[in-house]
Amino acid sequence: HQQGHPIVLAFNFHPMLRSNSDPVILNKDAEAVAANLSTLLHRHPEVAVALVPHDDRNRISDNTVLEIVARKLADAGLSDRIHYRPFVPRSAQLKAIAGLFQGVISSRMHFAIASLGMGIPVMAADYQDKFEGLFEHFALPKNYILSPSDFCNSKFLDTAELFINNLDALRATVQKNLPTVMSLSAANFNPA
Repeated sequence: HQQGHPIVLAFNFHPMLRSNSDPVILNKDAEAVAANLSTLLHRHPEVAVALVPHDDRNRISDNTVLEIVARKLADAGLSDRIHYRPFVPRSAQLKAIAGLFQGVISSRMHFAIASLGMGIPVMAADYQDKFEGLFEHFALPKNYILSPSDFCNSKFLDTAELFINNLDALRATVQKNLPTVMSLSAANFNPA
């Protein structure tokens, strides 16, 4: 924000969403994701992106992809529009961090939940149909849920354009539904 970018999006992509964790395929996915983000940033000079890892437990972690994405975006002359640190925030930190963004694009369910809990709209790469119920609770359109392969093709760009153009309305929708979702959540811990 301090560098004149009124919209800062968080971005995360979980490499194990793809059926094959072969390093060559992961590299191709990372390059495709970087190309999509590069195009998006060139189309939207008001936007900056923070690459936020959410897992470092396995040999192939979020940083496996995000490190390549960061390098490719820097090579494309966009280093002033991206922020990347391999530090993986823990739950409480993640929720606080999520609240700093205007929108979050993630394939990590816990990052999406933390973001929505802070009133921040989410676009997601789905796996095992985990995001559909979450989006229903917040009355978010399901067209913001993509397959992991869509993150690596032109559908990502089309959806991200729509996401950016509708951030204010999406934020209002999330914030309107947040009290109801919080009540439902509390009922799980305090059954009547």
